[in-house]
Amino acid sequence: MSRESVQAFFEANAPDIEPVVLTDSTATVAEAAQALGVEEGQIAKTLALKVGDERILVVMAGTGRLDNRKTKDTFGNRPRML
Repeated sequence: MSRESVQAFFEANAPDIEPVVLTDSTATVAEAAQALGVEEGQIAKTLALKVGDERILVVMAGTGRLDNRKTKDTFGNRPRML
């Protein structure tokens, strides 16, 4: 999904929402927090996982860590990053 397609979606469906475009890197939670001027705990991160034959997205606090055992117990297979 490109920045342009997201911008077009918001213009068509939610014109009152203005996406924030940053020039600083947001590749890590620490960089995203610094670029936005917030604490790392205020950042939500998304993990794309393959669990068995399923692909899932997990959204969690930026300071959180994925517990492989709990993920396996919940979804029935060991998670793998996409």
